[in-house]
Amino acid sequence: LYETNSWRKLGTYVPDTSVEPNSLTFTPDGRALVAGNGDGTIRILDPQAMRLVSLARCSTRKGGVSSIAMSTDACCLVSTLTSGSVCLSRLDGDTWGSSTTLNEQGGASQGEANAVDIDPGGQIIASGWDDGSIQLWNVRTLQPAGEPLRRQRGAITDVGFSPDGRLLASTSTDGTVLLWDVTLRQPTIGPLAAGSRPATSLVFDESGKWLATGSEDG
Repeated sequence: LYETNSWRKLGTYVPDTSVEPNSLTFTPDGRALVAGNGDGTIRILDPQAMRLVSLARCSTRKGGVSSIAMSTDACCLVSTLTSGSVCLSRLDGDTWGSSTTLNEQGGASQGEANAVDIDPGGQIIASGWDDGSIQLWNVRTLQPAGEPLRRQRGAITDVGFSPDGRLLASTSTDGTVLLWDVTLRQPTIGPLAAGSRPATSLVFDESGKWLATGSEDG
């Protein structure tokens, strides 16, 4: 962990087991660091003391955590596993309750889920899949919110909601980025060329005016 004013190293968390962190994010209030790990667990860390606060297990299935996202109220934690699971865990007091594997509840997407995000209102989860589809899920019912969204030709590598929740962006191995109207479930911009190689990541700025994408061409 680094302090950004001076880029001074503040500390290192060393788990008691051999665990590889695959995905990191801070809670919305910045008071905790969330690490998705290769053993299928999510560790909630105190960034000041660099100690473990709580532990969530995403699924009874085998597989490491490939991506994580947290709701803006920090009460819902959603993750994807390399086994193909999409899991939702809810905060129960100070501990995380048992997780629900969403794609055991239905959904037509196939293969491995590579990316996940939860909208700012905490009502909709989006998961991006190897088959080029995006499945939306209703957080309240834990059911698919309609048929999968399909337009890009390659595997979906990242998904992200705009700060106002009206748009959903997706990147693909076909080298494109696409913006979806969440209400209409229709593309609104794109596909746009994100580079000469597969597009791998995206992020909106806090105002929603800027969207940055990364691709394998550097």
